[in-house]
Amino acid sequence: MLDLEKIFIGRGGEFLSPPSVLKNKLEKIKAIIFDWDGVFNDGVKDSNFSSSFAEGDAMGTNLMRFGFYLKKGFVPNTSIFTGALNDISKYLATREHFDFLIYKCINKGAAFEDYLVKNNLKPEEVAFCFDDVLDLAMAKRCGLRFYIRTAGRPMFDDYVIRHNLFDYKTGRTGSEGGVREVAELVLGLFDNYDEVVHHRLEFSDTYRKYWETRNQRMTEIVEWKN
Repeated sequence: MLDLEKIFIGRGGEFLSPPSVLKNKLEKIKAIIFDWDGVFNDGVKDSNFSSSFAEGDAMGTNLMRFGFYLKKGFVPNTSIFTGALNDISKYLATREHFDFLIYKCINKGAAFEDYLVKNNLKPEEVAFCFDDVLDLAMAKRCGLRFYIRTAGRPMFDDYVIRHNLFDYKTGRTGSEGGVREVAELVLGLFDNYDEVVHHRLEFSDTYRKYWETRNQRMTEIVEWKN
């Protein structure tokens, strides 16, 4: 396996759990959940309360799901949990055939419990990308936690470290490719980054089968009733 600590720490990432522990945790993962604001973007909203995403991050989510498909034989359940619904998050979720977009998640802990029951999942089977206080009830329980780096939150940074609420903190923020960084770390832990890129480059039969399987997923848009 590549020296992931050298690769990712060299670019500003921080491992609270060593790669060997992350690899063991990843073996149990069946689902991936993303927060939206501050994860796919910098959290800044326009006059319509909308926020954006970068195509590099979208590609990252796809490559990561393909990596799961190659390693485990299935496409992981993939979802966005967010406080407010906006057209851009809905566009990304439906275009990429995520399983769920759950919005108005003011109490994310309760929404997470409902999600686990509905999808017959255990907390340790879920990986979570997050960035702020509202996400901590989920981060406390998920099996694998990726904290997307933020600026101007030294006390929050200290809090999540002291309470062991993440496994890896990205070197890049949500507006700088933090999601793509997480995706590439997952592929590094699977030790199949080159294989993933090769199949996507060639648009191989294996990738076509994955693509067809992924595109059969229809995104369920859910308003969470707190």
